[in-house]
Amino acid sequence: MIPEFKRSQFKGKKLGEILVELQAITADHIEKTLLQQEQKGGLFGEILIQMKIITEQKLLEALSLQSGLELIHTISDSEVDPALISSLPIQFAKQHAVIPLSLKNGRAVVAFSDPYDIEAFEDLKIILKVPLSPVIAQRDVILSVINHVYDKASGHAEAAMDELASDEDLQIVAQELEEPLDLLDASDEAPIIKLV
Repeated sequence: MIPEFKRSQFKGKKLGEILVELQAITADHIEKTLLQQEQKGGLFGEILIQMKIITEQKLLEALSLQSGLELIHTISDSEVDPALISSLPIQFAKQHAVIPLSLKNGRAVVAFSDPYDIEAFEDLKIILKVPLSPVIAQRDVILSVINHVYDKASGHAEAAMDELASDEDLQIVAQELEEPLDLLDASDEAPIIKLV
């Protein structure tokens, strides 16, 4: 854990500079990574991970320092507010590796694997209808929680449907429904006007 007074010295610095200061990479690593980025494209941090120079955890530590956002290492299912995920499609959550955790002071605390995913950030503000307080977490941690929480939520929904859908209930509903009326066969309805 890096003390807050030291965190501020990293804010606004380039990712490579921060990783060098953390002694995670060397200037030579930066050159190789920039060369590969120029040739093949991609994000600087992701290239470092692909080249096995750093781990995702080290990248997230550097991103946390750069952005000033808190890095969380674990997320338990109980930390996730079911009311927040009820309006968030699972496909969106998985695609962007984001999970809303809780409401604090009128803001949704949301774990992101990429703190610079502006599109996901803006879309989430619209979906959740509240301002966001982002935090950073590993992609695998977020995806694992997404799977557990959404499975649990679908289990509750299935149980509710099972309760409602007993055979007797369905038969009662079916008896209460009237058979649809065919307007051509009905003599008591308003006449159909024929155009000649």
